[in-house]
Amino acid sequence: MRKLDLLSSTILFILALFVIIASRKFQVWVMGEPGEGFFPVLLALILGALSIISFFTAYGSRSASPLTEPGGTPIMWKKLLCYILALFAYALLFSPLGYIVSSLMILVFILRVAEGLRWTRSLTISAATLVISYYIFEKMLKVPLPRGILEWR
Repeated sequence: MRKLDLLSSTILFILALFVIIASRKFQVWVMGEPGEGFFPVLLALILGALSIISFFTAYGSRSASPLTEPGGTPIMWKKLLCYILALFAYALLFSPLGYIVSSLMILVFILRVAEGLRWTRSLTISAATLVISYYIFEKMLKVPLPRGILEWR
């Protein structure tokens, strides 16, 4: 596991360097505000910093079993599989069902099945998350979200 962590952090660092070099043709700062190259460079710097931290963390650690997390606790395969299935389902259902229905379904599924919360708590947290995120994206940021089966005019 240690060799894999060293390799992956090295590859991510090289990717960060590549993005920074490729972003040179874009302006990072234009007339006192971020230009089109600002976010790629910022994200590449963050990726580079995190890959350096990951490299030195892996370099200083002992090898762990591939079936355990770095702390030695076993990986929860059922929970991991639930999250992966939820992400695939969300990608497939997002446009046809719309933001509200697909997000509610996926959040309830994750909280109920993967996290084991009761129905009332799962529905409450999902609804609150949905209302807040909808308000932020649709109202504040003016990002049009797909309406899907709730299409109204």
